[in-house]
Formats: sequence, C-alpha cells, structure tokens
Amino acid sequence: MKEIKFKSLRSLTAIYLCVPLLIFFWGWLSPLAASAFTLLLSAAVFFLIRKTDKDDFYISSMNITWKKLLVVILISVLWCVFAGQGGFIHQSEDHLVRNMVIKDLVRFPWPVTYPESDSMLCYYIAHWMVPALFGKAAFLASGSAAAGYAVCNVVLLIWSSFGCFLTFMLFSVMTCRKGGKGVFLSVAIFILFSGADIILASKGHFDHLEYGARFFQYSSNSTCLFWVYNQAIAAWLATLCILNEKKVKNFAILALFAFPYAPLPFIGLFLICIARGIIILVKGRKTTKFLHFLGQVFSPQNLLAALSIGVVFLLYFGSNQIASGGDTGFRLSSAFFDSSGSLRCPTINYLKNYIFFIFTEFLFLALALFPYKKKDPLFHFTVIALFFIPFIQVGTSIDFCMRASIPFIIYLCTASAACIQKDFPDREELSSFGKSIKQKPIVLVIAVILFGAGLIILFYTPLGEGYITPWHRLILPVLVLAALYVPPFLAKKFPGSKLFSGAYRPKRKLCYTALIIIVLLGSFTAFIEFRREISATVKFGSNFHYEVDNTLADKEDYYNFLALGYQDSAFYKYLCKK
Repeated sequence: MKEIKFKSLRSLTAIYLCVPLLIFFWGWLSPLAASAFTLLLSAAVFFLIRKTDKDDFYISSMNITWKKLLVVILISVLWCVFAGQGGFIHQSEDHLVRNMVIKDLVRFPWPVTYPESDSMLCYYIAHWMVPALFGKAAFLASGSAAAGYAVCNVVLLIWSSFGCFLTFMLFSVMTCRKGGKGVFLSVAIFILFSGADIILASKGHFDHLEYGARFFQYSSNSTCLFWVYNQAIAAWLATLCILNEKKVKNFAILALFAFPYAPLPFIGLFLICIARGIIILVKGRKTTKFLHFLGQVFSPQNLLAALSIGVVFLLYFGSNQIASGGDTGFRLSSAFFDSSGSLRCPTINYLKNYIFFIFTEFLFLALALFPYKKKDPLFHFTVIALFFIPFIQVGTSIDFCMRASIPFIIYLCTASAACIQKDFPDREELSSFGKSIKQKPIVLVIAVILFGAGLIILFYTPLGEGYITPWHRLILPVLVLAALYVPPFLAKKFPGSKLFSGAYRPKRKLCYTALIIIVLLGSFTAFIEFRREISATVKFGSNFHYEVDNTLADKEDYYNFLALGYQDSAFYKYLCKK
C-alpha cells in the first residue's frame, strides 16, 4: 500500500508545468532575459514547494496499492493513445494544424520565424516544448526531419500520458472514499464526464456529439484531450490544485502555470481564483486580518510567478493577431450582439439552442448536485458563470465558450465524482443484489424491462437512425423523473429485496440517482469520441506519418497561429532572441 500525498502530487505538477517554460525561455529569449526569468521562476517554484504544509489542503492524501497505481498509469497511456497522441492511431481534425506546429518546432531554429511572410510562430506551444526539444536533438544528430518528428511523437505520448496520470491522481485524492477506495471509479468518471450531448445530437453530427448545440459548446474531458490536449492537460492540473487549496497564497502561481498552455482556460481559472479568494476572505473575516490576507495574495511565489510567467507570455501572446483586437478580438458574441455591442434580436434557432444547451450541458446536473453543494458558494458561482460564458466571443469561432469553461466543468466533474463516491454501494450491498434476485425473481424482470427500454430509447433511435426528433429531447427529464420515483416505489413494493432497499436506502437522497443517470448519459460523448477514432483507424490507418508537410506559414487559414510583422512587437524588441 502506497500513501499518495497531495503535496507531493502538486510539487510534481509544478515541475511538470515549469520545465517546458524554462525551455521556452532559453529557446525564445535573449540570454540575459532567459537568465533573469529562469531565476525568477525557479525561485517561485521553490517557495511553492517549500512553503507548504499538509494543512494547506482540504484533502491531504489517499492510499493506493501498487497494482492499482500501475493500472492507472496504463489507463493514462491508453487514453492518450486513443486520443491520437503521437499519431499511432487516427487523429481528430484539429491535429492537422497541431502536427504542422510540431514539425516546425522540430525543423526550424528557435524562435520559429517565417521570413517570407514576415511572421513568427505565436501560439500556445508550451506543451510541445519537451517533445520538440528531443525531436530537434534527433533531427540535428541525424540530419533527418523524419527521424526528429518520430522521436518527438514518441516523447509527446509519454509527456501527455504523464500529465494525464498526474491529473488522475490529483482527481482521485480529491474524490475517492476513505482509504482510497474507488480509484478506478474516479478515473472512469473523469474520462467519461460530459454534458448530455446525446440529447442534442442531430443528423450529420454523430461522429462528434459536441456539435449538437451548433452555436455553443462546453467540451467534455475526452473531447478536450482528443482535440486540444495542448491546452486541456495543463488547465486540468492547475484547476485541480487550486480547488484543493485552503489559502490564497498559491493561487496566482498555480493559475499562471496554465497561462502559457491555455490562455482561454486561464480566464476561467482566474475567475475561480477571484471567487475563491472572496469566499476565503468572507469566511475568515472574524479570525483573519485583512492585512494578513493581502500578505498571502502577494506571497513571494505569487509575485515571482507574475513577474516571470505573466510578463513573458503577456508580451508573447500580445503579438498574436487575434489578441491584438479588432474584429477578431474579445467581444460580445455575434449570436446575440451586433458589431456595436447592441443587443440584437436573435433568431429562434439561437434561443432554442441556448435553452437546450444550458439544460443538457450543466443545469440538470447542477439541480442534481444542489442538495449536496447548496452551501458551497463556488458551486453557485460556477453555475452563474456557465450561464454567461456563451455570451463572450474571441476570434471567429466559439473558442472562448469551449475553452474558458474548462475549469468550471472540472469543478462540476470533481463535485459529481465526490458525491457519487460518497454514497456508492459498497461490496456488501452489491453482493446482496444476487441474493434478492433469487428471493424475488419479479424484481429482476422489472429491472430488465426498464433497462431494455432505456437501451432502445438511447441506442436504437439516435444511434440507429442517426438523428433525434424534437420529442426525443424529453428523454433526459423523463429518465431523471423515473430515476427519482421508480426505485423508491419498488423499494416499498418489495420491502424484502436488497436490490432496491439496499441500493436506494431511505437515507440516500433521491437526487443521487438523478446524478448517476445524468453522468451516464454524458458518457455517450466520450464513447462516440473513442468510436470515431477507432473506426477511422481501421478504415484509414494511423496518422504517424514521417513525411514533412508544408510549413504553417503556407496555410492562409492559420494566421491566428502567427504574429505578423512581429519585429514591431514589444516581445521581439525587448525579450526575443535576435
């Protein structure tokens, strides 16, 4: 049995997120700037690791056997493989441009520039720093770009898998039952967690259920890994660390760790830090002096992180075309507001999709969680934030909605897993199911009928015919109501049966069953992601190609990855390696 301490996991997370930033400093910045910012960031990490006690966390540790630990490692690797990491199987469409970024990082000198278009690579490239470093070393040693790209892909799989493993362990510590029971249940919930996208699924979108709401999207965990792994992993790690912090002294450094990897999720994480800081201040107003609170806000690690990570990447991202503003900068969503910021009369399709979107993506889940989390102010703030995030837009697509929501989705995922684990039937209750079936066979018949009806509704109609008619949108509320009222009815009808009186004992809240149903419905989103890539791999093969495609600068549609006229930017003038 191994004791896993949250403090150790957080220290590993800090190092995992810090190392690529140091590589970026020495690859992109002048020697003087790289030395200065390396010193500042190293000092920040030192204070983070050394100035921490186990009392700084809500949950400090869990126990796990070595066998389970190895299985979690294996699950981490397999999840990344199925998500297309390294290109060993087919990859989602977003990997096409990401692979071009990786190839340019391997082939071209750092910082990566494109003289023919007077542009510089300016994107969230932090996650690729370690794999690209190994790939570049192989390229320089062999003289073969294909060899460098192959090495980079292998290291990328390893690096992403380690990030997912840290995510699983942080998540498990925060959600598992006493003694570390239920590790695999926590891991399964994290992988499968999603809004009930299947309710919004429509014809032509059944290889990716997230498109169901059309104008809005809150991406599931698996969708994030399959499509934007370079942003998701860092955002998960930073969010989980912050959610378990009791004090604000480490909020800024943990949030800023996510900034170079995921600027849009960082905005959501920043809002969570502000909300949690206010909550901590209000709750401790009788015992904690305001000046002491400010001292924690401006702790050495927070200040040093702001002076290193904050300064460098604000200037770096500030030279990007999207961040520079204009028609593609931050603004109110074009779905509801015109170019002047005035409220327009949105079409009925926008309103209809928004209403269905908020119900299926988080509101039903929030209602099921409400009895458990009603005294948690962060829960209420999360729900309010998820209502309003769709009204903000950056760029020409819905990226802000999809990515700024990630930390809030992780909060709901953590809350759901903790509640499910708390009341999940133990081994004795599960073993009583078989005994009750022998005593009351009619109970098994009823259960099979209900289960079979659910399979017909959920599989045959949407998955068999490939579309959902308007009345099918009632599936979720009908199932939730059935989950609330059918089990208690059967428990009273068959009082001697352990199947219902045990699994749905009176002290367990009825909303628990609704929570289980909603989480299971959400799992279809992840299943569809897995099914699409496995089917595409069988049909088309893997994406592990050694040939080198055109550079990123050759693609006109990818201008948002570049800084045009970069030599006029403050980043190039004051920090960049010439």
